[in-house]
Amino acid sequence: MVTSAACEAIDWVDYASVSMAFGDNGADIFEAVATVGATNPLALKADSLQWELGQGPSPEATRGAALVHAASLQGDGRWSEYGRRVLEVGFQSQTSAPLEGDGRVLGVLNLYSLSAQELDASSEGLVRLLAAQATAAVDFALRLVALTDTIESRQIIGQAVGITMARFGLDEAAAFSRLVEESQRTQHKLRVLARTLVEEGNAQAR
Repeated sequence: MVTSAACEAIDWVDYASVSMAFGDNGADIFEAVATVGATNPLALKADSLQWELGQGPSPEATRGAALVHAASLQGDGRWSEYGRRVLEVGFQSQTSAPLEGDGRVLGVLNLYSLSAQELDASSEGLVRLLAAQATAAVDFALRLVALTDTIESRQIIGQAVGITMARFGLDEAAAFSRLVEESQRTQHKLRVLARTLVEEGNAQAR
C-alpha cells in the first residue's frame, strides 16, 4: 500500500492517506471526496476536517493540481481555521500531492507529520514518486467502478426491456425504442428510467 510505503520511505511522515475525488472539478467542486486508505484514524480525521472546512493542503492540491506543502500548519496563513483545528488532531506539518490522470485530478496523497518539517528536494522526489504509484492504483479503482456501473446499467436496462415487451406485447427492438423515446420525452437518463420501471415491477410483484 502506497500510504504505508510513504511512512517507511520518508522519515518525517508519521501518517498518510489517499483520498479519491468523484465528479467534475471544473468549478473546484467535486461531487464527493472519500478517503480510501489511511494508516491511522488521525489521518482520516484530518482529511475529513479539510473537506468540511473547504481549506487545507488537500483541497488546495486538487484545485491547483500541484504539490502543496505546509512546513508549519499553525503558522501558515493560507488556511488559518484548518491550521488551528488540526492542532487538536496533533499534526504540525503536511504535504498533499494531487493524483492526476486523463487530464484531471483523481484524488490526493496526504502525508502528515507530528512535527514541523521543511520539504527538501530528496523528500519532494519521493513524494512525487509515491503520488505516481497512488495515481495508478486510484485510476484502476475508478475504471473498475465505471465498469461495474456499466454492467449494472446494462442489466437494469435489459430487465426494463423485458418488462416493456410483456406489458405492451412488443418485440425486443420495439420495446427498447419505446424506452428511448420515453427517456427523451421525460429528459430522464435511460438507466434511471429503466431502474424506476424495474423497481415498480418488483413492487407490484410482491
